[in-house]
Amino acid sequence: MAQKELGRVTIRSAHGTYISAQQDGSVRCDRREAKEWEEFTLIQVGHHHDKVALRSAHNTYLCADNGDTMVCNRQQVGAWETFKMHTSGYHVHFKTGHGSYMSGRQDGSLNHEARRVQDWEKFTLTYIANHGHQQQTRGPIGQPMGGQQSFFQTHHGKYIRIHPDMRVDGESGNMQEWERITIQQMPNGRVALRSHHGTYVSGRDNGSVTAVTQCQEWETWQQMFSPDGRHGFMSFHGKYLSVDQGGGVTASKTQFMDWEKFRITGGSQPAYQPAAQQPYIPQQQGGQQSFFQTAHGKFIRVHPDNRVDGESGNMQEWERITIQQMPNGRVTLRSHHGSYLSGRDNGSVTAVTQCAEWETWQQIFSPDNSGRHGFMSFHGKYLSVDQSGSVTANKTQFMDWEKFRITGSQPAAQQPYAPAAQQPYMPQQPYAPAPQQQPYMPQQPYAPAPQQQPYAPQQQPYGVNQMTNQMGQMGMTPMPGGSWMQSARNQRMQGNVLMCELNNGRGQFMQASVIVYPGQRFKNVYGQFQPE
Repeated sequence: MAQKELGRVTIRSAHGTYISAQQDGSVRCDRREAKEWEEFTLIQVGHHHDKVALRSAHNTYLCADNGDTMVCNRQQVGAWETFKMHTSGYHVHFKTGHGSYMSGRQDGSLNHEARRVQDWEKFTLTYIANHGHQQQTRGPIGQPMGGQQSFFQTHHGKYIRIHPDMRVDGESGNMQEWERITIQQMPNGRVALRSHHGTYVSGRDNGSVTAVTQCQEWETWQQMFSPDGRHGFMSFHGKYLSVDQGGGVTASKTQFMDWEKFRITGGSQPAYQPAAQQPYIPQQQGGQQSFFQTAHGKFIRVHPDNRVDGESGNMQEWERITIQQMPNGRVTLRSHHGSYLSGRDNGSVTAVTQCAEWETWQQIFSPDNSGRHGFMSFHGKYLSVDQSGSVTANKTQFMDWEKFRITGSQPAAQQPYAPAAQQPYMPQQPYAPAPQQQPYMPQQPYAPAPQQQPYAPQQQPYGVNQMTNQMGQMGMTPMPGGSWMQSARNQRMQGNVLMCELNNGRGQFMQASVIVYPGQRFKNVYGQFQPE
């Protein structure tokens, strides 16, 4: 079977530890620092981008062995050494040939006993170029997947245009081939911007923007979502894609202002009219309990009286914050007291008991390879803690005071893992795979649920059924089924993100969006998507 190397990676678990291949063929997930044994070569197996193998620094392959154990002692790639890698936001999970999922346990072990994806089955994949030079040396970052062809309308009403000679400008008044850009999802959660000519938009280290033929780290962008329905793109160097009044395109801005926001459209689109915010209840899907360490070495603390400060030197209950994923891709920050961190329109931060739009944040991963995180409020400002411990959400630049080390994390709703005793791996002689390896036959054969048929009501409002069929034929993510269609308008897909206006039950239509995966169905709950 054909194989293609996609680059070298490190794989970090939900506990902040790295998967490590040992010399004796065993594998652990307890390393706090990524060195040579924690690096793997990611290999595409066959012609499907999501089927991969992982080769260690010892030139052996990671294997989902019999009995739910993981080893790294195979000399060639077979069914047990092939994984189906799914990307979900900034995380990936690996489905084995047995139908189970690779899981990084709290005790530092790695197995594949999980039959569904929760926090411990999610990993962060970091692409590296050469050992010890993750940031300075550029290298391959994997294969862009699929994508949505769009036009990027600037704040000045023009469109970004990419020329065959690699020039990029924002002067065009047309929506034709040279203005067409495909947003392609990368395995690490970032995106690539591919032109009609097959070139990629590249944000250079000097702040210039050009098009190049190869997609490497400088050609990946972190897609941002502005509360007004527009999008932004942060370069590998932490600067924003920007178009000035003269049509000049750069990636040198540190503030996310109007010139750094783009309306992604495939044609005409009505102007966005934000409605008054409506309360909604987030899905309680576990979450990651963590401590937020500031740049000053202290921790964010939420008081029972709803005060929030960054003065604490402890890691106890009041400092514990649960990061909860929202259906629209944003997160909420829930305190130990059950209240939510809220970024107010005046730049202050407090805790409130009800979760509405102002209590959602866009989680940002720092491009300086420090492992720190940032959080942008609904109003487009960064959560920040100053030297005195004051917490605000009024900063427009993503600097040190706006970066937090998420530490001491523990899944919120998962029972501690109690593994059975296991004998150390003691090979008698070098491993030679037997030609008669039998397929995995568990006592209870894994039987996935039958694939759900697309929702097909007798009458589709706004031509949704015809649009979905056309999108499926074009290889694009189809619109999901569900009762949401009966109260929606102006629905459209951007990559795997469904965007539309939903009726909030009071006659008002609100801008709403949600990340879509195959087979999902949604309903409208007061102007917000909820799984059905």
